[in-house]
Amino acid sequence: MTATTDTQTEEKLRELTSQLADARAEEAAAKAKRIQAEEAIVALLDPGERSTVTVDPGNGLKVTIKTDLSYKADIDAIEVIDSDLVKVTTKKELDTKAYEALREQNTALFDHISEYVTVTPKKPAVTLKVV
Repeated sequence: MTATTDTQTEEKLRELTSQLADARAEEAAAKAKRIQAEEAIVALLDPGERSTVTVDPGNGLKVTIKTDLSYKADIDAIEVIDSDLVKVTTKKELDTKAYEALREQNTALFDHISEYVTVTPKKPAVTLKVV
């Protein structure tokens, strides 16, 4: 859906979207440069796969490298072989759709429950596509 805008708004929007595109390009370049520097530091200090290493290179900065392992597994297959290696957890979370429906269906209950809920706005998502 495209919003109808006046000429002044369109001009300002062109300016702002160009600024956003430039900033994202600069951010991507800075991120690539940061990752390259981080990888070079890790390679230079060779901390191992599970450790924390802190070094003061004498330039007023201190660098700490933390390394660890991440595991992804076929839990169903492992459970058949040795169920002691499988941990079962349950996560409780608010059903936000039911919570919002309660606002219309039972305002008294909603008001009571809302005392235990903190609602904050999410960061707006802005998508920019080159056309």
